[in-house]
Amino acid sequence: MKQLSLFIFTLSLLTACTPSTNSKESYEVSRIKLLRSMTYTHRNLLELELNGQNAQEQTRKQLLMHSHCDLINRQIIKSKKTQNHCQTPIKPSIQACITAFHRCIGNCPDFKQTCQRCERKTALCLKKAVVN
Repeated sequence: MKQLSLFIFTLSLLTACTPSTNSKESYEVSRIKLLRSMTYTHRNLLELELNGQNAQEQTRKQLLMHSHCDLINRQIIKSKKTQNHCQTPIKPSIQACITAFHRCIGNCPDFKQTCQRCERKTALCLKKAVVN
């Protein structure tokens, strides 16, 4: 019985690491990475609001707002009322960019400060996604 339990446990670990063919599952992000992304997103959105924003920061704010809306959709952020900017459906190409952003921030060692690398990559991704 003990060997059977060990076999089932091992098998479940192996299948959990198998790449998924389901496109919806490719948008999955671990909860810890989503929580790190939430912290990063909200801290930077608040900083933009408090410091005012110029034209250059508008792109950054848009990226962070996409992240915020996605975090609401993923139910990481509880929101009684959906903000106007979160009501339009997210295109799959934009969803892929934001998913990559959450994963990148989750892996960024200095996410408590800034993670320009993740923001640059996501901004380029979003620019391409909007064009397509």
